[in-house]
Amino acid sequence: MKDNQIEKIIPLRKFEVYKNPINAQILQDKAKQCGINDQEVGVPLLWKDGKCYVGEEKIINLFKSITGAN
Repeated sequence: MKDNQIEKIIPLRKFEVYKNPINAQILQDKAKQCGINDQEVGVPLLWKDGKCYVGEEKIINLFKSITGAN
């Protein structure tokens, strides 16, 4: 993300979920909205337009599709 300057192209909000219980609850709530159960929730999780992308590969592929990067 840093090398490709993704945050200049796509506005992002980051949440620390391991030490912050409020942010952890936000993660659980977004995952639940996407039909992801507690055992399947993972980090990283990106929530965009009501859809969840879990895992680096899915998120990278989303960024590539948005930015046109390879």
